[in-house]
Amino acid sequence: MWSALLAAEARKSGSNITVVGSVYCDACSNNTFSKHSFFLKGARVLIQCNFKVNSSAAPEEISLEAERTTDQHGVYKLDVPPVDGFECREGHERRQRPALRGCC
Repeated sequence: MWSALLAAEARKSGSNITVVGSVYCDACSNNTFSKHSFFLKGARVLIQCNFKVNSSAAPEEISLEAERTTDQHGVYKLDVPPVDGFECREGHERRQRPALRGCC
């Protein structure tokens, strides 16, 4: 359901890629979400994505890097506008700034 809503929103905004995620503290929960975990408002998230040309005639690629801040629910969102002739190849690296330690 959530991904269907995001896809519909991306179509309306003219974006062909939407990156959505959430940040929460799990330092006390053994890397799982539990009743002691909580979402982090104001966490800075770095999003990186590399794009390559769809055509095999041109080996060009571009990179996108954006920083977003989580909202009051710990959620961040980035809409990547369409770029003619380019498609997303990889974009899996995420980093939080600053590092969170002992937040529970």
